[in-house]
Amino acid sequence: MKDILKHFVIGLVIGLIASGLMVWSYNVGKRHSSNTVDTIIDTVEICDTITELKPQYITISHFDTVPMEVFINDTVTDTLLVMLPVEHYHYDSTIVDSNYTTHFSASLTGYKLSFDTLCLSTEIIENKPVPAPKKWYDNLGVGCGIMYGTGGWGVGCGIMFKIF
Repeated sequence: MKDILKHFVIGLVIGLIASGLMVWSYNVGKRHSSNTVDTIIDTVEICDTITELKPQYITISHFDTVPMEVFINDTVTDTLLVMLPVEHYHYDSTIVDSNYTTHFSASLTGYKLSFDTLCLSTEIIENKPVPAPKKWYDNLGVGCGIMYGTGGWGVGCGIMFKIF
C-alpha cells in the first residue's frame, strides 16, 4: 500500500511540474505574440482650402429698406431709402483625401452677410494592417515526455493539433 501511495505522490508532483511548465510557456508565448496591438495617440492639424465653392442654392427671403446718404454737392446731402433683397446662401461641399473625409455645410443670410449655421464633420480613415491568415500546419506540433506511473518509468512521443 505504501508503494502505491509513493508512486501516486511522485506522479502527482511530476504532473504538477509539467502542468506548471505548460502554463508558463503558454503565457511566455502569448507575451511575444505578433497579435498584440499597440495604441498610438497622435494629434494632426490639417488646413485645407475649398476651391471653387459655389452656393448650392440662393433664395431671397425678403426685402429690407435701408437709408443711404447721397451727396449732391459739398454742402448738400440727402437721404434715400433703398430696398435691398435679403438673400439666403447655402453652401455644401465634401473634401475627400486618402486619410480623411470632411463634409462642410454653411448657411449665410443678409446683404451684410452673417452665418446662420456652420457644420463641419470629419471622418478619419485608419489604415490597419490585416493579419495574415494562419496556415493549417501552423497548429501542428510534436511533443515528447518522460512519464512515471504505477508501471514505472516511460518515455512517450506524440503529435498534437492546436484547436484554440
